[in-house]
Amino acid sequence: MERSQVKEIVKGVGATAVGIARVTEVDAAARQSYLHWIESGRSAPLGYMDRYHEVRDNPRLLLDGANSIIVAAFSYYYPTSAARSHFTIARYARGADYHDVVRRRLNEAVSAMISETALDPSDFRVCVDTAPLRERYWARKAGVGFIGRNNALIVPGEGSYMVLGEILTTMELDTDAPCALTCGNCMACVKSCPAGALDCDEDGYCGVDASRCLSCLTIEHRGDFPEGVKLGGRIAGCDTCQDVCPHNRHAKTSTIAEFAPSNPLLDMTDDQILSLRAEDIRPLTRHTSLSRIKPADFIRNIHTP
Repeated sequence: MERSQVKEIVKGVGATAVGIARVTEVDAAARQSYLHWIESGRSAPLGYMDRYHEVRDNPRLLLDGANSIIVAAFSYYYPTSAARSHFTIARYARGADYHDVVRRRLNEAVSAMISETALDPSDFRVCVDTAPLRERYWARKAGVGFIGRNNALIVPGEGSYMVLGEILTTMELDTDAPCALTCGNCMACVKSCPAGALDCDEDGYCGVDASRCLSCLTIEHRGDFPEGVKLGGRIAGCDTCQDVCPHNRHAKTSTIAEFAPSNPLLDMTDDQILSLRAEDIRPLTRHTSLSRIKPADFIRNIHTP
């Protein structure tokens, strides 16, 4: 297939931006930076990030014979409506679970590619933030966008309110040039992070400190929070670093209806949310990205100032 055909198919299932890269092993500089992030303790509480390093560094271990990786960015941005409470939920989690939405759409794209070629399903693998794949690394390599100081993938002209999905394939496709843009001198996200999670460490490494990031803590941390954690009404995730990013000033509303805010929590008052019990949580988070948060931890988030 031609590169243009592939990109047309993937955009046809709702992708905002699509790029293609040649499958190789991850370069040494990226591997070293990642290991430093792990070894410095900045990956806690994301324990799963310290697993499957061999696979993470070589996508061919996810699909034997993979030659190309198709990276797609899907916008989840919907304007914020007037809230009934001071509690907030990150934008990506206000609608349907993006894992399900993106996987279904990329599988539709794969079916379309199969119908146009002599290939079969074993020549493709769809990944949506579940396989050990360096999504943002490959998104940059494929020209989809660049990695911001807040570690978000920024799509030029579109912003960072995006979720990513990938299609590994045995097809040898023409590739796109890597995105060479950077944040330049902008430090808006670093200065605005409520937890100081984007500060550089003593070795000069700059990147997200997941042990301090409120998005990571509210979703991934189990049990009591470390002393001093202040959520400020954030009960699931945090959008501050994206909200202040100049690339998001003119974010366009997503064309994907499933991402429209639909969670019942968004229509609750402070009193209603504060009165929730652990047994109330599952019905409110089912089929959303919030289902990753254990009910007891969700209640912990609600009652952490």
